[in-house]
Amino acid sequence: MNPVPRILDANLNRAREASRVCEEWVRFAWNDAGRARRWRALRHAIARAAVDWPGGHAALARSRDVTRDVGPVNSRRVSAPRVIPADVFRANAARLTEALRACEEYSKTVSSRLASRFERLRFEGYALEADVRSRLEARRRRLDQARLTVLLSSSIALEPLDRLVRRIARAGAEVIQLREKGRPDAAWARLAARLARIAHDSGALFIVNDRADIAVASGADGVHGGGTDLPTRVLREVVGPERLVGATSHRWTEAVAAQEEGADYVSVGPVFDSALKPRLRAVGLGYVRRAAAARKAGRLRIPFVAIGGITPENARAVRRAGATHLAVCRAVCAAASPSGVVSELR
Repeated sequence: MNPVPRILDANLNRAREASRVCEEWVRFAWNDAGRARRWRALRHAIARAAVDWPGGHAALARSRDVTRDVGPVNSRRVSAPRVIPADVFRANAARLTEALRACEEYSKTVSSRLASRFERLRFEGYALEADVRSRLEARRRRLDQARLTVLLSSSIALEPLDRLVRRIARAGAEVIQLREKGRPDAAWARLAARLARIAHDSGALFIVNDRADIAVASGADGVHGGGTDLPTRVLREVVGPERLVGATSHRWTEAVAAQEEGADYVSVGPVFDSALKPRLRAVGLGYVRRAAAARKAGRLRIPFVAIGGITPENARAVRRAGATHLAVCRAVCAAASPSGVVSELR
């Protein structure tokens, strides 16, 4: 019995289903009519792809034999978790191109014309996936390449935050994080929106500490949650799939938990005693070394940021311990020359 009709039937169904899942993402998550139209066109093209098969799709469907299909038995293993909705898109984009590859390869035994059609559809799937991934991952790529985060607090800064952000971003601080306490929500939101615009104009990412709602309202690039704030999963639900979600860790188990909950990065610290959080005991360079080793081995799949009491005087030791991204606050905000300290840290 020729297995090719069954293979084509199963994989065409799989490709259509996966393309529909991907289409729903750009349609409902982004309200993007143009992208939705392109994904819909691909789905319709897949539906018409087997027109050259003798008898068309109806003949392929007649080859279907669910009772003898061993696939459902073999697929009872637990699938990879879908932490956030964007994970659903990623999984189905991969499923789509895998199915089209199977169609392409097996149709070569029947018709080179049919195989060429599946090849074109497969490459169209790659292009559409790359387009969506580019938008989803833009901020994450920038974060992964960043080397210095400066945390802002108006209670420490020696000059207005507007001017401070402009100066330190131009000096090389790739990430600016606003940490404000005791400010009314409306005033906090206005300040965050103003600083976000300045940071973006200067080419820096802008993160809001604690408040996911203000992060969204201000146009920030993400939110950083502390150990006593909302869980990472909840922060993700508020800010959506494209914005960054950071988590605080004082020990390895907390870093692992943050990663599994879908954090984009995790802070490691306080490395040294910090005047901002005097009640927290310093974790030392040992935790930095462990995080760096885990990152290199692939156990820690997200970037980590060393934080807590870091200054130009001890930054080299943190770097030698394996940290490639440092976060500072007082060392810059309370400096007579904040931009000079940023340059020195870089």
